[in-house]
Amino acid sequence: MNRNEIAIICTDSLSADVELEQQIKEAGKQLLHPPDYVDALLPVLDRVEKLLSKVDQSPKRSMIEALKPSMRALIQDRYLKHLDVNLKVAIASCISEITRITDDNQMKDARVLNVL
Repeated sequence: MNRNEIAIICTDSLSADVELEQQIKEAGKQLLHPPDYVDALLPVLDRVEKLLSKVDQSPKRSMIEALKPSMRALIQDRYLKHLDVNLKVAIASCISEITRITDDNQMKDARVLNVL
């Protein structure tokens, strides 16, 4: 493999990382301003969980920043105290993914750890 091929692979990887960060940030913002109905909210949570599953453990700082809207949203009482079982499972899946991605030193909000 020559330098040009390596450069193309690195550029593609960086582009994919930036795109994933942007998608995660946008999905997190959707969670901060969720739809009113559970049937509309579940696909949003499923999308967030799928995006989070693509993130490696101990990601770079820019990915941690992209995760923050989701982290802030998922610890809100409107999610944690919701009565719908399916919604609770989807929220738990998202929180589980965030916990997998981040280590205890990177978790800024102790409330997330208390939920788990």
